[in-house]
Amino acid sequence: MNKFFQELRRRTVIQVVGIYAVVGWLLAQAAVVLQTSLSFPPWFSGVVVGLILLGLPIAVILAWAFELTPDGIRLTTSLPVTNSPPSTTTSNRKSILEYAILIGLALFMSTIVYDSRSDAEKAADAQHEATSSAPSIAVLPFVDMSESGDQEYFGDGIAEEILYVLSQSPDLSVVGRTSSFQFKEEAIDIRAIGAALNVENIVAGSVRRDGQRLRISAQLVRTADGINLWAETYDRDATDIFKVQDDIANAIAVQLQASLETGAKSLANKRSQNVFAYEQFLKGNAEFGKRGDGLLEAISSYENAVSIDPGFAAAWANLAVTYATLPMWLDTHGTGKTSAAAIATKSEYAANRAIELDPDLAASQHALGVILRERRQWARSEAAFAKALAIAPRAPEILEDYIQLLGMVGRWNEAQKLAIRLTEIDSLTGVYQFRLAITEWNTGNYDAAIAAFERMQQVSPETADNTLIELIDLIAEAHGIEAASSFLHTCTDCQARYPGLTRQVIESAKAETALEPQALLSGELEGADYLLLVIGGRDALLTSLERRAADGNLPVVADNTRSMAMIRTTQRYKQLVIDLDLDRYWREHGWPSFCKPLNSSDFECGDDAL
Repeated sequence: MNKFFQELRRRTVIQVVGIYAVVGWLLAQAAVVLQTSLSFPPWFSGVVVGLILLGLPIAVILAWAFELTPDGIRLTTSLPVTNSPPSTTTSNRKSILEYAILIGLALFMSTIVYDSRSDAEKAADAQHEATSSAPSIAVLPFVDMSESGDQEYFGDGIAEEILYVLSQSPDLSVVGRTSSFQFKEEAIDIRAIGAALNVENIVAGSVRRDGQRLRISAQLVRTADGINLWAETYDRDATDIFKVQDDIANAIAVQLQASLETGAKSLANKRSQNVFAYEQFLKGNAEFGKRGDGLLEAISSYENAVSIDPGFAAAWANLAVTYATLPMWLDTHGTGKTSAAAIATKSEYAANRAIELDPDLAASQHALGVILRERRQWARSEAAFAKALAIAPRAPEILEDYIQLLGMVGRWNEAQKLAIRLTEIDSLTGVYQFRLAITEWNTGNYDAAIAAFERMQQVSPETADNTLIELIDLIAEAHGIEAASSFLHTCTDCQARYPGLTRQVIESAKAETALEPQALLSGELEGADYLLLVIGGRDALLTSLERRAADGNLPVVADNTRSMAMIRTTQRYKQLVIDLDLDRYWREHGWPSFCKPLNSSDFECGDDAL
């Protein structure tokens, strides 16, 4: 090895690598600058970095094989045999130079690794670092004090808009909407709320409306002692609502010495200047948060908003996301007659309108990311999410949808990191704890995943009820079938919600038999499939799926990526895809991350396709 190292030094390989690293680093930085300043595609800097890395071994080979002499470039001759030791002074100089080169190379590789992270992750990281030590604040929903009692959505909307502005400030750490809004209509002392949310300051207020006249009161309270740091009451016309929101946010910023330039600009872009369209927008937001039948009401309100103001980009964006969310509620909320294709068309149209009207709006890029994800256009979807998070790095709804994308393409380590951040922003939202549980599960952190499921049960029992079968899957994978069976015996909610389904899955897996039709038609088919896979293995699941295909009872498994991905590498699975006609479905709607077309009639699934 000593002789080999001497030969590397003599042939100047180490020096060439050092020079290459410096030049490569400069080229990588130039690529980032060009991409940003000239609006090159998101993949530009990645391609440049990839070419730099590919060129390194070529440079090493050339340095080893050739040398530069006064007579020109020629093949390097072998090291002659000699008994004379090298000069100590020369050797020391070379060693110092080589150590410096190696350190430079390490820094170069570290930079390359850092730059290879997704733009969305870097945007979220930057915001997270900036707000980790910033003053913390929560915004409570403004209480409806109107005589008619029908302005709750308006009070919620005012609070949400103020929260949005504050959350864009790099100088503040703002608790998410759901965590803050859980205290709605509860007579709890501000200090107790501050302790529950772990924040230093709270914004609270009320709204009273009489026709087009508004009285809005707001106050900033220090949670340590309950002292008001600032309070104000505004008597205005409804058309002045935007100025009132700005005044409140600016007053809070002055008290907390925070900059609101970015937040104010993004909120101004988000608004409609038509107060009637804005009211419909707020109603849509309130209904969307309810999910279920609320999605239909939200669509109606958003459509009213864009009919009043066709240039209202944020309403178009929220309409697109609502349509994209609707299909999962089709069967249980009475809209089954509306085809998924028609809904997808409406969602895409709304997202495209939002992008046309305002591509620099976070909501527009979020909507585009969602519809591209549903089309399985992974790279374009991620580029849209990256733009959205660069504009609004702490927006939990954007982070959640981006985490789903990362999971769909198997990038679970990145998803897990962002899911932890998501729950830091809004720890009391059940679905966010669910996202964290799934990412912990897929990174092999079973105990952390179970703990996230338990937190979800505490903060949102209804959400937890909807994910019981996933919890049973996790317990079976982490601790075995007996632990899952024991959990079932003590889980009364499981039996009430899934009568016989989960028990039948376990019994079928133990007996290595296929599931019966009544279980197959369950809405929890993916969870049941996965449990069957965990307990009975690939063959048990494939046997069950093949039996369904033979009986003509073809399930909707095209998006069942969790269990499908774990058996994707077998030829038997490929044949099953053909039997279920899934390849035709994918050719029309987009391929999943673990399968890709080879030509018009053939395809491959498995790790090679990732």
